Amino acid sequence: MSKIAVAISGGKDSTATLLKAIEEYGKNVIGIFVDTGFESSITYNYINYLQETLDIQIFKIRSKKYKDLPNLIKVKKKFPFIKYRFCTILLKVMPIIEFLSQQKQITEIWSGIRLEESKSRKIKYKHFLPNIVYNYSEYLKITAKSVNKNLKQSVKHIGCKFPILYWKEVDVFNYIKKKKVKINPLYSKGFTRVGCYPCILAKKIEFELCWLDPEGKRNILLLASIEKELNEKGFHTKLKPHISAQQMVEYLRKKEIQRSLF
Repeated sequence: MSKIAVAISGGKDSTATLLKAIEEYGKNVIGIFVDTGFESSITYNYINYLQETLDIQIFKIRSKKYKDLPNLIKVKKKFPFIKYRFCTILLKVMPIIEFLSQQKQITEIWSGIRLEESKSRKIKYKHFLPNIVYNYSEYLKITAKSVNKNLKQSVKHIGCKFPILYWKEVDVFNYIKKKKVKINPLYSKGFTRVGCYPCILAKKIEFELCWLDPEGKRNILLLASIEKELNEKGFHTKLKPHISAQQMVEYLRKKEIQRSLF
């Protein structure tokens, strides 16, 4: 029996997409969670919650080549940046393509991409429509140009769809609430996105929120230690173009002291 797969991250958009797929296809829906190895434990628990609450199978997959995001940074000897998000390609896109190429029963994969999220998405997806099923292989030629041609061809049997492409953020939250499903608790802590904890490309406020959590603090300190290690070996790289990981840590520590005074 053919299956509809939904790429889920634990974020609101992919959760809404999963619920919409289940509404239309019921038990013929499966989830795919691509683990970067650097997610919050809150997100891992939320993925388990979705699987149990919705009574569906969620495949949890990872890169076969890289252990996790820290390992990838060490191998690449640099941090990802806006114009070269190799972390997304190598830890998210590649694993899901490799997985799908081996799953002949999956006929479509749905993604929770929304145009409202960013200017770049409005440009990249301006020709896409929410009710059209596109060829996944052709879609990858546009959005993942660095992926090997043969690997892209391995998923030519699969269609892809973007059902909430034109939804607003309020539509997403209302739909999830209507379905009586909880949202990832990270949102109630102030986070605006869900993914790596923290995402290297996230705004400073996301790092501040991560720092408040022992797990997030450990992750940030780990990034700082990797940065220091790479620089000592002669590889001049830093967390962000405008700020090093060490500078970020110093900033976060100052903020922590300031909070303790009030």
